Amino acid sequence: MKKLGYYTLYVVLLVLLLYLGSQLFQYLRILAGRTFHALPIMVFNGFFPIVMGLYLALPEFATKARRQGRWTIDWSKLVTVGIVSLFFASPLPQVLYFGSHAPQLVLWLIEFNQGSTIAGVIFGYIVVSVPQKIN
Repeated sequence: MKKLGYYTLYVVLLVLLLYLGSQLFQYLRILAGRTFHALPIMVFNGFFPIVMGLYLALPEFATKARRQGRWTIDWSKLVTVGIVSLFFASPLPQVLYFGSHAPQLVLWLIEFNQGSTIAGVIFGYIVVSVPQKIN
């Protein structure tokens, strides 16, 4: 019964985080339309999915933290998945898009608007899931 309460609280906080994120996005969108400054909304679009990925990985991290052992980092997972997802979550592909020759994958991710969002969630999840405890 105790786990049910934790999961309920976790879901309520997830919904609250999504609601507050959508409210902040709407505010920044209106502000960008009024001031013609797109940087705040670009920063928000880059970091909010990462925050969501961090939050989604918290239960797994809490389970790891309770175990005995010393902390290590899974460097192969961080480098292969983390660095690539950070690249596609960052505004760098958008800058490359306006360059002379962007790779086809970068162009596809920009056209597929959710690509950077998915990459941000993956990066946030990876950051929290790479620390591990070993005996």
